[in-house]
Amino acid sequence: MAEQPAWNLEQFRFHLRILARGLLRDWPQLHQRIDQSDLAHDVLLKAHASLGQFRGTTEDDLLRWLRAILANEFHDVCRREFAQQRDPGREQSINASLTRSSVRLGAFLEATSQASPSEQAQQHEAQLALARALESLPADECEMLVAHEMEGESYKQIAGRLGVSAGTVFNRVTAAKRKLMALLEGHGSGGG
Repeated sequence: MAEQPAWNLEQFRFHLRILARGLLRDWPQLHQRIDQSDLAHDVLLKAHASLGQFRGTTEDDLLRWLRAILANEFHDVCRREFAQQRDPGREQSINASLTRSSVRLGAFLEATSQASPSEQAQQHEAQLALARALESLPADECEMLVAHEMEGESYKQIAGRLGVSAGTVFNRVTAAKRKLMALLEGHGSGGG
């Protein structure tokens, strides 16, 4: 039997935060009680604790496994938060939210990358590079960029939510996109 690679689960933290953010966006009643960073952290704790049970062999397998843990963790959160409300469609809704969150991340990556969609391994590596690049941006720029480009909020909506002008949001999103493109170009030319 082949030996399992030593997986670095920490490299997926920001990716999980973005997916968790998408889940929470679709469940606004949980925004005040659940934090995307806490949810990603809980997923990584469970993944570390059960890594011996992981049977995949590739990073794609590992990412699918982490997404499944995120879906289960979020389902548990919903069960606790909505204990009195029985809703058989909730699990399907959670899975649909997670899929939408992943699709938004992939669509944003496709819009900022020259990589061919048919190149699965490069696409996966590019998603991790995107997560790392987003994480390196100043927090306010990352927040505005993700809200506008991945979640479809208008500059005006973001401005109202954050208490700044729409012009400020536009300028910060534009600056963040330039920085992100430079970081991703550096990744692409780095032999990866």
